[in-house]
Amino acid sequence: MAAASANGRDSSKEPESWREDPTLLQYDHDLFNFRDPVSIETEERALLASNVLRNLSFIEKNGALFAESVNLHEMVGRLVLSPKVALEIKDNLTDLWINSASHMNVSEGYPAEKVLVTAVSCLDPFLPGQEYFVSRFAKAADILARLATNIDRNEGAITACFDVLIPRLIDVLGGQQRRVAAAALSAVCNVSMFDWPARGKLARTPRGIDRLVALLQDEELGARAALTLQNLAEAPSNRSVLSRYERELVELAVVPGPAAETIASVLYEFTAD
Repeated sequence: MAAASANGRDSSKEPESWREDPTLLQYDHDLFNFRDPVSIETEERALLASNVLRNLSFIEKNGALFAESVNLHEMVGRLVLSPKVALEIKDNLTDLWINSASHMNVSEGYPAEKVLVTAVSCLDPFLPGQEYFVSRFAKAADILARLATNIDRNEGAITACFDVLIPRLIDVLGGQQRRVAAAALSAVCNVSMFDWPARGKLARTPRGIDRLVALLQDEELGARAALTLQNLAEAPSNRSVLSRYERELVELAVVPGPAAETIASVLYEFTAD
């Protein structure tokens, strides 16, 4: 007969994974049997480890090192997308990516390519874990916004995701979640600084220009929406698309507001040819 442990469990019948040393690398959803104290202890240790990594990522030189770690990105991507991982752990790990995003190259074959794939997946509104939607979406959009600032490294990889990425960002611009809308707008604004072909795709995304124009009167988001439109108007191929909104833009340009001057610059682009 198999020997029982002090707490009454038959250790020979426990899954092998329960008896492994619990570290963040070994942390997985198959350990999540909350009736078992081993899984609870593993989660607590994983939370501590993720918190340490998050805190270390605030140091600039550590962010640069983290950006080059393939194993780290694979682990973070797996945990962030798992529906059974604690929300606090996901928050810590996505903060790590946010802090080190400016150092990343997410092009195919580079260490951080997993970051882009995971961030785009996190924007999926049908991903399990709806209670985490606001935080997940806002942080993923923040990661994308920061990746987009490094145009030389990341424009090609991000543009290749446009067919999935941009509609997901545009869809939330008219939503009620202010944090989500602000993060999505930051990402859209930053990718609007890419080269002309990317700006052309962005301007022709269904509902995209409509929602940007609708945000122009928003006290908080209007200035950034106007800057996005200005970036799009600089691409010659977009002027015919934007000219459909000329009357509305003229009305907004003559009304004092945080976006009025930038809206005037958008109108000026119509006469640039």
